[in-house]
Amino acid sequence: CFVVEHESRKLGIFTDLGNPFPALRDALNEVDAAYLESNYDPEMLEFGPYPPHLKHRIRGGAGHISNQEAATLSSAVRGAKLKWLGLAHLSEQNNAPELALDAQADAVGKSLPVFVASRNAVSEVWEV
Repeated sequence: CFVVEHESRKLGIFTDLGNPFPALRDALNEVDAAYLESNYDPEMLEFGPYPPHLKHRIRGGAGHISNQEAATLSSAVRGAKLKWLGLAHLSEQNNAPELALDAQADAVGKSLPVFVASRNAVSEVWEV
């Protein structure tokens, strides 16, 4: 993860994180906008095609952040200076954009613009 700063505005890029560690919540509170990993839906991972050892690694502390974990993070920073959130690094096998967005809608409602960064297409331009 890293933060890009220009003219007092900060963009956080938070992917391939393994788990929602406390300093990540602190970093989300400090940025104006962020791309946040929302890698997998737990049910899709559980019943998907991956072998058990890979499922365990993905769910483990050195794996990826789930939709629900990402939603918990964004809910914790709601009302901070965060202007928008792009969900990134969605698994092609174990997630769907609608599931990631639904988790966020339950967590932040309409208080924070949230979108999915596509792996296959250019997204619209968002200002920081």
